[in-house]
Amino acid sequence: MSVSAGLLRDLRIYGGGQGIWVDKATTGSVSPDGSGVAVGLLHTGEYCNDLSPDGAIYRYRRTARPYSRDVQEARAVKNAGLLGLPVFVVTTAGPAGSLRDVRVGWVEDWDDAGMAFLIAFGTIRRPMPCVAQDPGRLFSPVEPPGDRLATAPRRTPSEARFRFGVFRRFGRQCAVCDMAVPELLDIIRLRPAPSEAPDDPANGLVLCALHKRAYELGLFTIDPVTLHITIPSDGPNAAELAISRTELRGASCQGVDEEPRTCVARHA
Repeated sequence: MSVSAGLLRDLRIYGGGQGIWVDKATTGSVSPDGSGVAVGLLHTGEYCNDLSPDGAIYRYRRTARPYSRDVQEARAVKNAGLLGLPVFVVTTAGPAGSLRDVRVGWVEDWDDAGMAFLIAFGTIRRPMPCVAQDPGRLFSPVEPPGDRLATAPRRTPSEARFRFGVFRRFGRQCAVCDMAVPELLDIIRLRPAPSEAPDDPANGLVLCALHKRAYELGLFTIDPVTLHITIPSDGPNAAELAISRTELRGASCQGVDEEPRTCVARHA
């Protein structure tokens, strides 16, 4: 159900006028570093596929305000994950964006290099705060032992988690060219779901809009195990397809630490 922005302000879910709403007067004293805890995140949907039914990728804000303010707000989002507290993800709705939709989310992980948070939607039975050895991770990658097993939240397949993991692993640059504009990058699955590891970032690769379209049209293929790029001899060649990178690093589902491979070939 869509609600008014005024109602969100009254409920102190979102203050408006900024991407990250931090009620520092209320949460400053409970946060580990005094930055407060993020309460509401305005998700504008400006990046392709960053918002899905199961979660969202939320980008660090870079504004015209002092840099220290942006850093402090990012810390407040991290504090929500470290403390196992929910955040409200706000999106616009209604005529001319006059209304707001709100979803409950959990800060599951973050990527400082890629400047992005992973937000998981829905309820969990018992939030598990992040730990120092694995900062930013709300859900344990393996089931805890003993009496915690029955109540531990289980990781289910998630498109948002998959996309976040692929971008964090490979960075925000096309795998076969030098395009690095975030708005023009997307994800492909090397092995289509369902596979033995549909949610594994090793099953994905970053491509720009041009090369994703070329891949979908079969103008080139990528072997999911060897990572060899194959270009049919009866179609455009690598230069015509603007494929300028001839090595891919460790994208195979077999492992994450493989050496670079020379991978462009022409097949009859």
